This record gives sequence, structure tokens and C-alpha cells, in this order.
Amino acid sequence: MSDVNALVVSAQSLSLSKAGLVELQTSLDANAELLATDISVAVAALEAGALTPHAHSLAWVHILHAMCIPPSASAGMGQPPHSDPNTDKFLALATILLKSCDPAQVRKDPVRFARVCGELRDVAVAKNLPASAIAPLAAAIAAARPSPDHLTPQHAMLFQCCLLAKCFNAALPVLLQPVYEVDPSTTGLKSRDFLTYCYYGGMCFVGLRRYDEAANLLLHAITAPASAVSAVVVAAFKTFTMTSLIGGGVVPSFPRFTPPVVQRNLKALCVPYFALSDAYKTRSGEQLGKVAKIHEAAFAADGNSGLLALVVKSLVKRNVQRLTQTYLTLSLADIASAVHMQGGAAEAEKQVVCMIEAGEIFASISQRDGMVSFHDVGTDQYSSVAMAAQLDGEIREAMAMSDRVRSVDEAVKCDKTYLAKISSEVGSELAGLRGMKVGGDMDYAGGDLDYATSVDSAGAKRRVPDAGCTVQGTQRRVQGTERRVHCVGYRAQGTGCRGQRAERMVQAPGVRARGTGSRGQGVGCRMQGAGCRVQDEGFRVSTLLALSWIE
Repeated sequence: MSDVNALVVSAQSLSLSKAGLVELQTSLDANAELLATDISVAVAALEAGALTPHAHSLAWVHILHAMCIPPSASAGMGQPPHSDPNTDKFLALATILLKSCDPAQVRKDPVRFARVCGELRDVAVAKNLPASAIAPLAAAIAAARPSPDHLTPQHAMLFQCCLLAKCFNAALPVLLQPVYEVDPSTTGLKSRDFLTYCYYGGMCFVGLRRYDEAANLLLHAITAPASAVSAVVVAAFKTFTMTSLIGGGVVPSFPRFTPPVVQRNLKALCVPYFALSDAYKTRSGEQLGKVAKIHEAAFAADGNSGLLALVVKSLVKRNVQRLTQTYLTLSLADIASAVHMQGGAAEAEKQVVCMIEAGEIFASISQRDGMVSFHDVGTDQYSSVAMAAQLDGEIREAMAMSDRVRSVDEAVKCDKTYLAKISSEVGSELAGLRGMKVGGDMDYAGGDLDYATSVDSAGAKRRVPDAGCTVQGTQRRVQGTERRVHCVGYRAQGTGCRGQRAERMVQAPGVRARGTGSRGQGVGCRMQGAGCRVQDEGFRVSTLLALSWIE
């Protein structure tokens, strides 16, 4: 029995339990070179049915991964030569695996599974059959993600195949599923996968003529953290400019969290698009047409000639919409003149009719005298059942998002890494206050210090430097047997130097405590704040700052 056959037998027995899958993963990793060398024997075992795609998915992933051409032997996206007969065999086997795999097993090795899916896409594109990869990749997304909220490398692969096959509706269910989790450890995701997900997804929205959603998804690629400008980001910004003008009539400025390196370089790399945006702001069709003519070759080289024509048309529509805000009636000839339509009244009539049918304006045209009467937007459009259902859906979505944000906030507060970091920061702050002395003339090293009182998530109260809270004077004065400490928002009074029962009062924003049980032992009395607890309506505050009263 060859070593590959021994691996096949081992995979048959170890795939039956979770512990066995862990052992199988280790064994297959150690024998990766052996599988690549004797790949024909392993493939024969798959074709003979010795290993089934659902019961032995992990073994299938490793064997198909061994069939893939190494990245160094491929160019561009790693497309293998479609004349190789092994590619046909790989395409058939990979399609079977993706449609019937066991999700729990393929998630054991997300990187290799993503590589197999990428090779399937490349073979299908090389054979000019991108549509054949859509259904397998859609099934692969469901198998690769631990939950519907997770982003996977297979998302971008699916969108790319949908674009090449012009099957935009096939990508819509995945596009409409919000993504909240990006976890490379469980999905094998890389930074390029996120960028291509945003770009290809945005292009699918463009194909569906949903320009606002396209611009929103493309903006995620532009604002993604980066130390250098990616070609994907440049392409995303060019399409983002066009879709923003078509959908909203204006290109929004860069958000403040956009990487500076991206902002600087995009202005130099996308000059025609910035010029187009500036011309659109003038609301002049003539000026916009002039800029479009000057940079026509650049737009054509980027494949954006179609979007450029839509941008020009959108300006005409918006200029007509502005007329409805000024006039109640207007002739078709006047509309053509105001909007600079070369076709005159006939073109104006055609444009107005199209806008009325699309619900973009509310108007009526008199065929007798060629006058257009503009109407106010009625309130009936908001009283329909469809509008009520849409409003209810958006409210539910907002409530679900609020609950999600709250749960994430609570999870962060309980995270061990976060708590350890907060503890170390508090410890460093306290270490800087250990040189403080009280008694007689007390000085703070460094002169005037500012303090404020804050309460963290664990309920502990601490005093931290704050410019808004001033300690009056650099010295604290002892007058007789009464010592006073004054600061904005914090006051402590005590007569504990007499050995009598004293009343101490601590006031802070939102926290107040009184006690008459504290005893001062002569002039050597000590108040240890670390062990001092204040009980107020069931809320306990343990101060972290230890104040020592020393003679």
C-alpha cells in the first residue's frame, strides 16, 4: 500500500469525530508534499468514491489544493492554462466539493479552502465560463462563514464571476446581507479580499442601477486603513465619483478617518474625476460637456464611458428638478433653453415625460399649448401600505443595530485584554502620585496639578489629571486641627486629629457619601482610600487612590 493510499484510509477513519479531524489536519499538513507528488493516486481515490465530498470534506480540500498550480507559476490572478486536461478534472471535482461539503470540516483549514475556491474561479474565467462558478461559490460562502455576519474571501470571488457573466441579480442576496464580522483566523480573509469585496460588490450595484448603495460600498474600500495606495482603491474612487454624481449630485469630501496617504495620492492619480466633479458643481451642462470632452480618452481607458454619459444625463434631470422649485408653469421651449437641450422642445418633452414616469417630478403637459404645470408632492404617497411596511422595516433595523452595538460594548468591557490594558494605565497613573505628601506645608512636585474624579466600568473611582479641575494653590495649609483640601468637584473635610468622632464628606459628580463612624487616632490617623467603600443606593465605589495622612 502506497503512502497516499494510507492517507486515504486514515482519512476515512479520522473524519468520523472532531478529535479525529484535528489529527487528520495535522497528518495532511505533514504530508502536503507527498500529495503533490502522487496527486494522480489521490485524485483516483476521489473519482472512485473512496472519499466522499460531504463525509471527507477536509481530505478533499487538501487533495484539490495539491492540484492547484503554485502561485509562483501563475501570473496576474493565477489563471492556469485551460488547455491542460487536469483543469477540466479539477473544475468538476471542485464544483462537487463546494456544493456538498461539510461546513464544519472545511472551516478546519479556511486558507486552503479559499485557495481551492479561487482556483475554481480562475479556471472558470480562463475557460470563459464565469457563470458556471456562481452557484458553487454561493454555496462556498455559506459553508465558509461561521455566521451570516462574517465576510469571507469567497464573497469577492462570487461578485467577480457575476460581473463577468453579467448576472448581477445572482449577487444581490449576498450583497444585501450586512457584514459585521471580519475574522481572518476563521475565514482566511486577507486585506485584498476586503478591498475586492467592496469594489466588485459596488460594481454589481452599478449593474443593478442602485447607485447610492454602490457609492456606499465603494467608500468602504477608499477609507480602509492603508500605508500605501492600492490599485483597487484607485479604481474604487473613480467609480465612487461617478456613482455619487449620478445618485446624489455631489461627491462628498473624504471622511476624517480616510488614510492621509490615500487622500494625498488620489488627487494626483484621479485628476479627470476631480475636474468632472468641479464642473458638475457649476450646474452648467456646457461646462460639464467640455470637461467630459477633454478627458474622454481617460474615462474610456478606465471603462467608465457609460457612467460618464449617465453623469451628463443626471445633470439635465437635476436642472429640470430645480425648475419645479421656482415655477408653477413653464413652456417646453423655456425648459429646453434653461437646461441647454440641443433638441429643443421635442427633447424637453421627452425628458419631462420620462421623469414623470419615474416619479422624479410631479407635473402634467398640455398638448394644446405645450405648457408644463408642476404640482406639489402629495401626502398620499406616504400613506400607502408599502410605505408603512418600509418604515416598519427601517425601524426594526435601527433597533437591531442598537442592540448589536450595545452587546459589542458589553463584550469589550468584559474582554480580558481590554481590562488588562485599563489596569496597567491606572497603575501607571497611581505610580506618578506616590510622591504626594500631606501634613504641614504640602507641595505637589511639578507645581499646580489638576484632578478630576471618574468612575470606570468596574465601579472603581480614581483621580486622574484633568485640565478642567484645578487644585487651588501649590501648598495645602494646616490650620489648627482642621485640614482642608479644595478642588472643583471634590471636597474633603475632617477633624480627625483630635481623636474624636468626625464627619467626613466626599462629593463628586453623581456620587455622594456620608459617614459618622470614622475615628481619628491623634495626629497620626490614616485614611486608606484603597479599602474605603462608599455605599449609596446599592452602588459601591472602591477608590483606587490611597491617601496617607502623615504628621
